[in-house]
Amino acid sequence: MAETWETDWERELVLPLADPDAADAARVGAKGAALARTAIAGLRVPAGFHVTEKAYRRYVDEAGIGGEILTAVADLGPDEAERAIGELFAKHEPGTELSGAIRWAYSDLGDREHEVAVRASGAEEIAGLAFGGRYLARLGVRGDTALLAAVREVWASLWTAQAILYRERAGIRHEDAAMAIVVQSMLEPSAAGTLFTVAPMSEAAGHMLVNASRDEAGRHEAEQIVVDRSSGKVAARRTSGATVLSARDAAELARVGLRVEELFERPMMVRWARHEGVPWVLQATPVSSLGDTEVWNDSIAGDDVWSNGATGEIAADVMTPCTWSLARLMLQASAPATSVPGFRTFGVVGGRLYQNLSVRAAIARAFGRSSPPSALYDRLPGEDEAEPAPLPRRAVLRAVGPVAARSAARGAANRRRVKEFLARARDRSDTLRRRAADAPTERDLIRLWHDEILPHLKTCGEMEEAAGGQRSGSLSAVHPAVAAAVGEEDANLLLTGVAAPDGTPSATLGPIVGLARYARGIIGRDTYRQRWGHRGPEEFELATPRPAEDPEWPGPVSDEARAAVTLLRSRERQRREAWWRLRERHPGQAARISRRVAKFSRVTYQREAVRSETVRAMWAVRQFVLRAGELTGCGDDLFFLPIDEILAVLDGDRRPLERVAVRRRTYERYRSLPPYPTLIKGRFDPFAWAADPDRRTDVYEGPEPAAQEDGGTLPGFAGSAGVVEGPVRVLAHAEDGDHLRDGEVIVAMVTNIGWSPLFTRASAVITDVGAPLSHMVVAARELGIPAVVGTGDATARLRTGDIVRVDGTRGTVEVLERRVTEPERATAR
Repeated sequence: MAETWETDWERELVLPLADPDAADAARVGAKGAALARTAIAGLRVPAGFHVTEKAYRRYVDEAGIGGEILTAVADLGPDEAERAIGELFAKHEPGTELSGAIRWAYSDLGDREHEVAVRASGAEEIAGLAFGGRYLARLGVRGDTALLAAVREVWASLWTAQAILYRERAGIRHEDAAMAIVVQSMLEPSAAGTLFTVAPMSEAAGHMLVNASRDEAGRHEAEQIVVDRSSGKVAARRTSGATVLSARDAAELARVGLRVEELFERPMMVRWARHEGVPWVLQATPVSSLGDTEVWNDSIAGDDVWSNGATGEIAADVMTPCTWSLARLMLQASAPATSVPGFRTFGVVGGRLYQNLSVRAAIARAFGRSSPPSALYDRLPGEDEAEPAPLPRRAVLRAVGPVAARSAARGAANRRRVKEFLARARDRSDTLRRRAADAPTERDLIRLWHDEILPHLKTCGEMEEAAGGQRSGSLSAVHPAVAAAVGEEDANLLLTGVAAPDGTPSATLGPIVGLARYARGIIGRDTYRQRWGHRGPEEFELATPRPAEDPEWPGPVSDEARAAVTLLRSRERQRREAWWRLRERHPGQAARISRRVAKFSRVTYQREAVRSETVRAMWAVRQFVLRAGELTGCGDDLFFLPIDEILAVLDGDRRPLERVAVRRRTYERYRSLPPYPTLIKGRFDPFAWAADPDRRTDVYEGPEPAAQEDGGTLPGFAGSAGVVEGPVRVLAHAEDGDHLRDGEVIVAMVTNIGWSPLFTRASAVITDVGAPLSHMVVAARELGIPAVVGTGDATARLRTGDIVRVDGTRGTVEVLERRVTEPERATAR
């Protein structure tokens, strides 16, 4: 029947699904081309047609909106651009020829109300970039009018805030962005899911991985099945309820997967549905071939619970191998009881730093505590949900006990050394950085590492342990006692103003207060660069340049720096008034409370100062790697080697360099994915998760399709006290802060010291990731703005423009009003 609607000009705009010309990804996008090849090969694929990329470009040209789209992207923030461009697509109907071609193709599928799915097929996917879930799909579309509306909505999803930011990060020009669409008949499946022809978590060549659910959306009983490739037999099965696929069904599906893999000559991810007793292919996507990447994923070792609630602020992104090797070294020095081989509570999940709550719980249980020795004293997000790992108590005590005892004794002794360390650390790190830069030979650089840089790093780690382990002076220990005497509001005021005895501000606010002092001529530019040029949003990643490496830094002083001083002066006045009220109403308690507050201030100041000096020491390590790259001619390749392999290369062994290309690909592959959930339960495959359009961003629970919370309240952890109502501003990076308007509520995945200047314009701060000791909590408390941390999924559930009530005292966020999009307004009308 296709001949009834196809003409030469129509074939430029619309193609039958299995047309030989549709095997061209440049014409119909990667997803569409893969489906065309699959259908041409004779596998079962639902009937449908392609709306080509040329159709998209023709629509944009006929509507005259191409220039407006690019102007919106250039001049507006990603969220505003998404809204403005969405309105353009909603406003302009396709021309007569284009709409007619789509209507004729649709009529060839069935009756006037034939139900179809409308899915994006982006050109970017040709390069193997992980665009899964960034574009819109419309399911259950009936009628040609609804179809044309759905096509425009899917086209508009090419310009969502997430897609805009992703293209910029991936180096794709917005001018080149275009989108094809696949329209297919909807099935009524008895089961649906995904099949990986090579189990992606272990990349074991002998197995396939099947995710199956009772419906295509994955909202009913689900299971995960491992199938032997050679025999088709079920090797393992994990289910959340009744069995979805029988062993025979799984074997039949595996055979389909092998046919798809043979067709494309590489490992594949197949989205499938079982309809009328047989499997159908809904989508086929390549998986990176074996051997061209590594697996940086400790979650595949067992069914443990992982959290980045406390680590996400430290390392907010995927780490290079060099950085991860340094992180292990620093953790061993600063938290030795959590770094015992076989009982480590830290690891990488998809290249990101996570904490193993199951091992942590097992260690705590062995010692009869709620938290393991030398761990953070504050509870971590998800800790109450973590079952202890099955580790024998005797083995835990034998391995961890002596380490914990030595750590406790060393911590007590080292607390007396913190003040002396802080007095010398800056000069020591700066000296080591200069000596690394000037090392004349490879042998000199090796000697400098072993004799001076490594011992200094270990000292920094020991000081982190000492400064962070003063529980009696922590906020959780001091705040209740102070609040009991003076009330919640005054307690929050008295516990601000963290500073050294000489008035030096906390390292948390040091960069922004210092910038204001520089602007007023109190300190010079060189002094500011020396004191704070090591701090920045990506300060933990060794491959990232430090701000002071830019000769133009700092540039013009922002208004935020001056605003910070104004806020802090206001806070100081409020604090003096609180002290006056205390002495007036409770004269007998004033001295005792003053001692508790002074201890809290000293402990907090030291903890933040030691953290800052550790970051400065890491700058010396970065210079060591840069100089090693110069001396060996390897350049920045060395950031893709752990420290011990860098030392081997310096010593003349070139073999580690053979893995650099593979690790670069691995790093970029993980970096292409969106941030993972805060809480991960069980074995986690980040690529399968990212490809799932219905993925959750707060928690991953294996194949069980736990529903995303849609209620009006987001629970988190109390950060900085106070209650504020205001509009939301979702920010992906601190660099996007120029889109923040005064009085808006910042919503971010995670914040660190690089975000501090933005806090002066915000009315409150909300994060997905964070714990009570996070930088954001300290900064927000000092500036007097409410903060809620560790919500898990605020960036997914809130949108710029939503109105919320932030209760930093209780740790909750209440949605008062949702932003209404243009399509929603049109529906309401």
